[in-house]
Amino acid sequence: MPIARSSAAAIRNALPGLVLRAHTINDVLLQLVKVLQPQIPGLCRLSVRRFLPQEGQLQLAAVWSASETRLRRGTRISAGASSMPEVLKLDRPVFSAEAASSDLTLLLQVLATEGIRSWVSIPLRRGRQVVGLLSVSSIQPDAIDPTDSGFFEAIGKAVEARVPQLEGWEP
Repeated sequence: MPIARSSAAAIRNALPGLVLRAHTINDVLLQLVKVLQPQIPGLCRLSVRRFLPQEGQLQLAAVWSASETRLRRGTRISAGASSMPEVLKLDRPVFSAEAASSDLTLLLQVLATEGIRSWVSIPLRRGRQVVGLLSVSSIQPDAIDPTDSGFFEAIGKAVEARVPQLEGWEP
C-alpha cells in the first residue's frame, strides 16, 4: 500500500530536523517510528545494522521493536544471509516484494517465523560505499510498497548523514 504523496512530502520535509535532534541511534529510530507508524500499518521493527565487509557480516547497532525481541545491539549475522547482497547489487532500497523472487529464502523463512510480512532494507552510505542498512518491517503483507522507493531512499539519506556522528554507531 503506497504512502500518500502529501504524507510522504511532509515526512521528507521533517526528516532533517527529526534526525538532527537525535543524540543516539536509538533516538533516530524512535523519531522514525513516530512519523512512520501512522503511514505503515503494522509497523513492528526498525533496525540499523553496520556492514563489516572484511568479516562479511552485519552488526546490529540499534533496534526498535513493537514486541519482545531477542535482537540485541552487537548481534552479528552473515551479510550473505540478509538482503545485503541485493542492496549492494542494486544500489538502492530492496523490498520484500522483490525478494520473493530472489535467493533470500532463508531470510524470508526467518522473517516469516517472526511474523514479518513486508519490509524494506535501505542502504546507508558513506560517500559511494554502503556502510550499513536501515530496515523497516511490518506484520502486514504489502504494507511497505516498492513504489515508495524514493521515499525510503530519502529516509536513508537523512539517516546516513547523521548516524556516524551518534552514540551507538561504533562498537
